[in-house]
Amino acid sequence: MLAKKYLLRDKKVFSALKFKGKKIRTGPFLMSYFMQFKQKENNRFGFLVLAKNIAKATDRNKIKRKLKAICFPFRNKKINSSFWDLTLVTFNKAKKEDFENLKKELNNFFNEKD
Repeated sequence: MLAKKYLLRDKKVFSALKFKGKKIRTGPFLMSYFMQFKQKENNRFGFLVLAKNIAKATDRNKIKRKLKAICFPFRNKKINSSFWDLTLVTFNKAKKEDFENLKKELNNFFNEKD
């Protein structure tokens, strides 16, 4: 599980990612990312699982737990020699995907950016 220092919780950072971040669509995710302005010692992750995409709160929470577990190994990994802020927005497809497929999609993203 990711500790609080690895999670994005500030609305300003989320909105900055929305407007300034680079976006990439991969599988059931829309990822928005940019290099951190202040040099940090780790990557930070934000997860958006919208109620309009996945209605039941238990399903949304389950997906968030899966995503946190998948992102755990990448918390201290530098991407292009720096640390990044990333948000993951999920779509309906994420509910139907199993853990291994979700993990494969995110691993492809992180390994592609090296």
